[in-house]
Amino acid sequence: MSERKPIFLLCYTRNSFLSNPQFLEMTHTFLIRNPEKSLRSLYKATNFIIPKIDEHCINPGFDKNLAGLKQSKQIFDFLKDLNKQPIVVDADDVINDPEGILKKYCELIGEEFKKEMIQWEAKPINEFRFKGDSTTTISELMNQ
Repeated sequence: MSERKPIFLLCYTRNSFLSNPQFLEMTHTFLIRNPEKSLRSLYKATNFIIPKIDEHCINPGFDKNLAGLKQSKQIFDFLKDLNKQPIVVDADDVINDPEGILKKYCELIGEEFKKEMIQWEAKPINEFRFKGDSTTTISELMNQ
């Protein structure tokens, strides 16, 4: 097995961190999805999640700019201009061949593939409330 390396999950597209030297040393992966599917999914999630944040919160409506497509492209181009080769994974490929795609991905990032990566016990995830800190929210989901 490879030596343990830190794994950093970035699920939003702020580009204020581009000047951070650590950012340039990371292996970057872009999980892409057909925009028609992702925007439809974002629309559903926006209308489902926002009312649950706080009973006093008013859903401001759907904003397609929240998808971060433009910002993701800027980050991708920034890395390419620096001769970094981001890994691009198509979500449809993962759905159609999860084991094959994950084996290849693990090979690219120098990690050992394990069956547990694609097989787990199905169990309900408890509802959570977004507290304004995506790191905390992600940690809560990972620990359920």
